[in-house]
Amino acid sequence: MTPLFQAWVKRQNKKGRNLTEIGNIDAKFFGKSDEMKLMLKGGETNAFLEFLVRDLLHGKWQKLGEDGHLVQQAGENLCSILDMIRQNPKRMPINLVQNFHTCAKGYLRLLPILGVLPKPKDHMLMEMAIHLTRVGSPQLYGCWVDEGLNRLLRDVAGGAHSTVHERRVLIEFPRAHDNARARMSSSSKKRRV
Repeated sequence: MTPLFQAWVKRQNKKGRNLTEIGNIDAKFFGKSDEMKLMLKGGETNAFLEFLVRDLLHGKWQKLGEDGHLVQQAGENLCSILDMIRQNPKRMPINLVQNFHTCAKGYLRLLPILGVLPKPKDHMLMEMAIHLTRVGSPQLYGCWVDEGLNRLLRDVAGGAHSTVHERRVLIEFPRAHDNARARMSSSSKKRRV
């Protein structure tokens, strides 16, 4: 599956997307048979979900067994939510608020039918849907926006003595953040050329 996924990501990125490329995906990414998990991170999971639902399984859900169409439907609900968030990074138009609700409820309704125990993040879909008109698109406040800063913050904080820790972080982090953004900006300009 890894070569298929890697080829799909490359095709999508050639179309102008900026999807995270992942190395080899093997059985350990899915946990153990008695405790299934998906060990991918946010951006990786989004791309992998879209690949599975809209490419690999599209029209082939029968291979998943009698509940295959439900798995396909749950995945399509999540992909539709991602599409709405990507296309509306600041404000969710009122006509899409209902679509967001419908997709979130559809996905959550299918979990118990498929024997999947909802996690707190699943519940957050309904919270997002409820607050769309008041706080805007989830892309504005989603934790994935700043999650990449954790390593940078760790590196800055790791070099600070405990007596000056807070002061050092407050002084050094903005500079480190600006430098990291400048590097990212220059590398993305090189890719576009």
